[in-house]
Amino acid sequence: VQLVTLADFSAPVKLVQSRTLSELLFVVRYAKDGVARWDAMQTIWGDLVRQAMTSGMPAAFTLPDELVAMLAHLLREPLADQAFCAELLTLPGFDILAEQFAPIPVAAIMQTLASFRQQIATLLGAELLQCYRSLPVMPYRYDAEQVGRRRLQALCLSYLALLPEQLVLLQQHYLQADNMTDRLSVLQALVVADNAKAIALTDVLLQKL
Repeated sequence: VQLVTLADFSAPVKLVQSRTLSELLFVVRYAKDGVARWDAMQTIWGDLVRQAMTSGMPAAFTLPDELVAMLAHLLREPLADQAFCAELLTLPGFDILAEQFAPIPVAAIMQTLASFRQQIATLLGAELLQCYRSLPVMPYRYDAEQVGRRRLQALCLSYLALLPEQLVLLQQHYLQADNMTDRLSVLQALVVADNAKAIALTDVLLQKL
């Protein structure tokens, strides 16, 4: 049993405490409070980024098996709230991580995030593809269910874009999309992956405008 501190607590409070990876992952998986689960996941990523940078070789830092297993579980059995599931699977942004350092090691943070994204894509490629394919592509409608589904699809595509063998899948998703949200999710994934295919698909988008 793990104590989830500040659960259902809405006041702007910063609490500094030391928790192990296992304890944090327990909160991510079992806590009833969504904010507590999200905060635990952000803490995990922040801790790992610092560890990777402290090692002096951030690109060689390996994600813990325990964390990879949790991510695989979320992909195989997504939460009912698919938008929130996508949030748990998303790495924190550069700005959030930069706030934890003075001075800000820009290159090291970017290198570490790139390494983490590539590891997730490589280790969980099958789970990412399975999760993507389990989400039906439906005619565009703006409601909470579809927003969550598109958010989780975009998350899967953001990692799959790092695998050369999945580029055809991203092209198909883009060309079959009937809304700008889906098209932009593919473009963003390819840009982050530094893939030149983003330029070609941008030309396709401009021709449709």
